[in-house]
Amino acid sequence: IGWAIDSFSNAPLSEIYLKVGERLIKCDYGLQMINAAYLLNDQNMMFSGFCVSVPVDYLDSVDKLEFIMIGSDGSYRFDVISILGDEITWYKNAFPYHV
Repeated sequence: IGWAIDSFSNAPLSEIYLKVGERLIKCDYGLQMINAAYLLNDQNMMFSGFCVSVPVDYLDSVDKLEFIMIGSDGSYRFDVISILGDEITWYKNAFPYHV
């Protein structure tokens, strides 16, 4: 569970996916997140929450997870989470791409 927005257009995303190895899982996006709206001081971000479930066996031999975020204008970007042992490191990549 988390929240994500399109920081380039300052708007909610249209979709978000989680890539686990070679598998792509669509996240349930548009959940109410009062804290995101409060933190960003923008009521338009109220429904920027997401959740995703990953079967445990999908994580076998996977050393990173990638969030693929689709903006409302069709642009997309990747955010990578590296998994090393018990540590998780978040690498934010803010380079926009177009579909």
